[in-house]
Amino acid sequence: MKYLFLIISLLAIESWGEEDLSCDYSHEGSVPIFGDHDVILLASVKGRKCYEAALDIKLTYKERVIYSYSAPFKPHVATHWEDLELRDVQEYVDSLFEEYRFTSCAELLPQKLSPIDGWNYNNLLVSEIEYSKYKAMPCKSYTHQTHYEVHRLIVFPISNKIGVPVSEYGL
Repeated sequence: MKYLFLIISLLAIESWGEEDLSCDYSHEGSVPIFGDHDVILLASVKGRKCYEAALDIKLTYKERVIYSYSAPFKPHVATHWEDLELRDVQEYVDSLFEEYRFTSCAELLPQKLSPIDGWNYNNLLVSEIEYSKYKAMPCKSYTHQTHYEVHRLIVFPISNKIGVPVSEYGL
């Protein structure tokens, strides 16, 4: 009987420890930035609890990091912190690979709009002159959330192949 209690206790402790680390998830794959799936995107969320976890996004081209982003995961989803589960993490991370996030700069970069047009939170991260240059040059872009209502737009000029965050937009 003493051994049975010991075995049950050890199993309970082991399963409790697994629950604490239940929010680790990563996804790696090739994505189209400069050519046909030539860039590696690694997106991961790690943490003991999903509401405490950290998000990391890294894009590499020929083993060189061309863009990286790290932040607490919770602000990226609208789910209440008590209800946040591994499934929410998996859905978010997997969505970072969706095709609509990768497009040419001319398609994705909007013309400068006034706050009257509804772009109250269209925050340029570069000067207006640089923004206009990126809009006109051949480049690819990628977008991801920085908050559940805010997206960051990154451009990748074909000439230097380094990601440049140019804008954050949202509601």
